[in-house]
Amino acid sequence: MPALWVAVMVMTISACSHAAGGASSQKPTGPTSATGIVVSSTAVSEPAGQVNLSVRPVSALYDTPFVTTVSGLMPRAAVTLELSSTAKDGTVWSSQAQFQTDADGAFTTTQAPNAGSYLIADPMGLTQTLTPGRPGAYFTTPDPWTMVESVAVGGKTVASTTITRLLPSAAALHKRDLRPSADGVYGEMFQPASTSTRPAPAVLVFGGSEGGLGNSAITAALLAAHGFPALAVAYFDEPDLPQNLEKIPLEYFQRAAQLLAAQPGVDPHRIVLYGDSRGSEAALLTAADYPTLVHAVIGAVPSAEAVVGLPDNSVAAWTRDGAPVPTGPPSDFDLQSPTSPAAIPVERSAARSC
Repeated sequence: MPALWVAVMVMTISACSHAAGGASSQKPTGPTSATGIVVSSTAVSEPAGQVNLSVRPVSALYDTPFVTTVSGLMPRAAVTLELSSTAKDGTVWSSQAQFQTDADGAFTTTQAPNAGSYLIADPMGLTQTLTPGRPGAYFTTPDPWTMVESVAVGGKTVASTTITRLLPSAAALHKRDLRPSADGVYGEMFQPASTSTRPAPAVLVFGGSEGGLGNSAITAALLAAHGFPALAVAYFDEPDLPQNLEKIPLEYFQRAAQLLAAQPGVDPHRIVLYGDSRGSEAALLTAADYPTLVHAVIGAVPSAEAVVGLPDNSVAAWTRDGAPVPTGPPSDFDLQSPTSPAAIPVERSAARSC
């Protein structure tokens, strides 16, 4: 779910780009006219009075954290807070946590739950621990993204709220489609509607083994809404690209980074690569191979070495100058030895540690 990463990425990109050559003058704000949270509630009477379930902020960008506050319950009562959401493919995802109300019969998600899907104080804990109703599902974000939050006491639902998150509208961003026949890559370029006179850091975004653009385009759009030009690229399972994660040239990512660096409003000395899961291999390998082009890397669920292709484990996932990049065992993301030929030589990159 890209919304969970973008707020962290914005801070990380700012820190990395500052280390690489100065902070961007862009402020991390999104267009309020294009985004928001729409909340509707129903409540059922409890002995302590009317149950009030409140979600704040009411209006915010898709990736803005929210806080839930519940009041009107019995004092020192055990309460279950549940969250559910239906992905674009129809899979239902859910999470739950148990809280104890205070002496006034209230609790908030800023406090740690007693049990459930997570156990630390984290207002977004339920969102971060959503679990699919079927094994192996990948969350495909719908637009709008709706989540139903409910409060249960003794197994009975006493209040519920629907939270709706919207992506930045087309009017809020400049978007351009890139295709292999014309541009050498398959992707979507997003730039802020208004650009600063000072070039900003820019982010090249790509996903993992799910293939296609997937949620990469959503992530790139959100980054652009925060003031960072971003290019989402697919590297397999799209028209005119390989069908599977097999023999993907690292030069493809070089081409994508060069395209991004050449865009107006982009500081070519502050190019950030964001790779998710298997995409982290490509991000780290590209940074190692092109140290003058890539200045920071963000890896989500990264790997210390290159892993075999998918679904054919007998071939390499990546190539360099037409030759297979050495790989480690299938599904092994741990470095077996620093001298392993599959080890990703991150020490060759110019990327900062942030």
